[in-house]
Amino acid sequence: MRRSASVLAALLAAALLPGCTGGPSAEDRPVNLKARVFLSTYASDAQAKAVETHLRGYQGPLRGDLRKLDGVDSVVFPGRKSQPSVNECMMSVRTAADPAPKLDIVVFLMNEASEAEKQAVQSLLRAVPGARDVRLRGRDEGYEILKESYRDVAPEIAASAEPEDLPEALVLTMVDRDAVFRANDDRIDEQVCRLTGVGRVIVPPKPLARRGSA
Repeated sequence: MRRSASVLAALLAAALLPGCTGGPSAEDRPVNLKARVFLSTYASDAQAKAVETHLRGYQGPLRGDLRKLDGVDSVVFPGRKSQPSVNECMMSVRTAADPAPKLDIVVFLMNEASEAEKQAVQSLLRAVPGARDVRLRGRDEGYEILKESYRDVAPEIAASAEPEDLPEALVLTMVDRDAVFRANDDRIDEQVCRLTGVGRVIVPPKPLARRGSA
């Protein structure tokens, strides 16, 4: 069922969410502080109900738990910087007429990502079928790639950027293109985007001729 992206009807006061991480201290916390859960455009009624049930029986960190639920697009908790929504994070073009033969899936991390969050992302990537290697790409390497990519098409971007402006990234190299296509079909970008600490995921597209194939 298609629905407009909306906030879940059940908004729980933070006082009812013991152990919630990332928010203000108990002394500074307003009584009317709300945690807002935004549903995906395509969330079904059953998924919305499951999220509401999870909220009412909440135990543990709010954002990390809820973001992993089917149908959730983003979780906003006052006092903590917002993470891009799942839909904003999924920047992949799923099909292309003549895609370049790339084997890398790139996960851009948020600057605020903790070591624990990075480790969680790495663990998920290493478990992807067909994964060959996972490595951390630092800001300096990302800066060199940006300069090369924009040197001819937008030199002003390359000239104005600095290494510290760029995020770190985890690069997952697959064993072959078929493994990349399977990861594309399995919507690995959505799986990774549901983890906290992730800003954007780019998966190489499939050729149009393979569209709909397993």
